[in-house]
Amino acid sequence: MSRFIRVSLLGTILLGVLVAWRRLTKSGKMTTRHSISTSPDKVLDYWSADKMRQAQPATMPKVDALDQDKHHPKTPRS
Repeated sequence: MSRFIRVSLLGTILLGVLVAWRRLTKSGKMTTRHSISTSPDKVLDYWSADKMRQAQPATMPKVDALDQDKHHPKTPRS
């Protein structure tokens, strides 16, 4: 009986690792970190009122619909 439990446990662990690996490789998204060395005071000095008025918005990716493969959790109601 203990051999059956060990084999079942090992199979469950391997299946979990496989699912996690598959999910990570399928999404293709990686987390990127950037270090910030500029002080907040220098940033405030740089962004004058004139520069803020002339600033252009950054281009953002266009998303038309949710991915059909992803399962989105329902928002709980309070």
